Amino acid sequence: MKVIAKQDIFISTVAGNCVRLIAGEPREVSQEMGLLALQRGAEQYHEVVHGVAPAVADEREPDNEQPEPDNEEPEPEQVIDNEPECADLHIVKIIKELV
Repeated sequence: MKVIAKQDIFISTVAGNCVRLIAGEPREVSQEMGLLALQRGAEQYHEVVHGVAPAVADEREPDNEQPEPDNEEPEPEQVIDNEPECADLHIVKIIKELV
């Protein structure tokens, strides 16, 4: 895996492997060291015409939709009936009597 960092990074493992990434210089490292480098802020390096490409391309389409203006009249307030329309009506009546 080839990685590149924006700042100098030193990576070491418990097994004793270590690598130093110099800012702006692409470096070929093992898969394990590459994943550790990515966790530390490096990016995967792809040799393309434009230089450095991000590790994962954003495949989402840009959100070009404009929000709709609020020219509509507000909906009238709905009156909520406090009496439930279910089998628990009996329980509600008992609770109201206790209060």
